[in-house]
Amino acid sequence: MHDCLSAAGIDSTVLGEGLSVSPEDQAATDAAFAACQQQTGYPADSRLSDDAYRALYADYVAVHQCLVANDYNPTAPASADAFITSGGRAWLPYDGLSARVIQTSQSVCPLPTY
Repeated sequence: MHDCLSAAGIDSTVLGEGLSVSPEDQAATDAAFAACQQQTGYPADSRLSDDAYRALYADYVAVHQCLVANDYNPTAPASADAFITSGGRAWLPYDGLSARVIQTSQSVCPLPTY
């Protein structure tokens, strides 16, 4: 998926088993993501339960708090409701950080593995 998005001109960073995308143009990002889903066979409907998204959100907030405590300056979290409604795409703990800073900060404040 990362390679496909990059080929479409969308900047993304691999985070564990997922991606962080900081769209400058949300419509173009959504269109590229949909096209890449079809091209790569990436599951189009991989929605978790609301309870699972709530747990994921809590874990992401903990990573965000770790980043802030370690003098990184990530984007503030979206609301839990926005996170759940978006299927987890409204916010990631590393949003607002450069790719280089993300790589460094992941060793200090890693995403949880499940």
